[in-house]
Amino acid sequence: MQGVVFPDRWFIHLGHHKTGTTWMQNVLFTKEHGFCILNNHKEPWKDALLRALVLGDGFEPDRVRAMARERWDGEGIPVLSAERLSGHPMSGGFDQKAIAERLCAAFPEAIVLLGTRDPEESKSSVYKQLVREGFLGKDLQVLETTDWKVPQMRETYFQHAVLLQHYRSLFPGEQVVELPYAQLNRNPQLWVEAMEKAYGQEFSFELSQRHRRRINASWSDRRTRVQRVANYFEESPLNPHPLIRLNKRFARFIGEVAVLFGA
Repeated sequence: MQGVVFPDRWFIHLGHHKTGTTWMQNVLFTKEHGFCILNNHKEPWKDALLRALVLGDGFEPDRVRAMARERWDGEGIPVLSAERLSGHPMSGGFDQKAIAERLCAAFPEAIVLLGTRDPEESKSSVYKQLVREGFLGKDLQVLETTDWKVPQMRETYFQHAVLLQHYRSLFPGEQVVELPYAQLNRNPQLWVEAMEKAYGQEFSFELSQRHRRRINASWSDRRTRVQRVANYFEESPLNPHPLIRLNKRFARFIGEVAVLFGA
């Protein structure tokens, strides 16, 4: 933005997966509340800024800073928000530290917001989400031989405190804010207050009851079981080569029948 100085206090929001990221992006980080999201959070894999931070594509701190500044509207508090910045459960978060170091190199002044959740709750919710995206497994376990060749899911990904500690080793402690998922369920205003404390200033809004709706809620166990079977017959990023490609309605019907017989 020409002629306007980019703020020296702003937010980077990391996720983890299934810790309220979609709610943050769609309900909290809005223009109405005085924020400006700098990245494409609908299709983040297409965003050049995120690809530089996550994959290292053309990463150079000055270049990435310039990209962020060009996207700012000159008014709202800038926010970079993408759960992929916390790694990805399918690859066990193998690149978490590399991403953290790129973020620190490019944006050392930013306030880091890190969503956390109970490990067992997180695993259950992430599993259901992965099934929605085409995952075929009955659980999140992987074969050691597969893990030897390519990054796979690891238990440490769900130990969110590990990544939290790593960010606190890179950024000043007061710039790293933990956002426990349990607080979002109980009272999301607690998240806002934690952000205000780190920002050093109160925001001009308070969340009302209409802001407390759930977004992207987890499926039931039964629906997840049905979809896991249906995934064998549907093309998806996690299953690009299905056994036989069927339309979604017929694939779901097969899933329903399979579940009746104990699948």
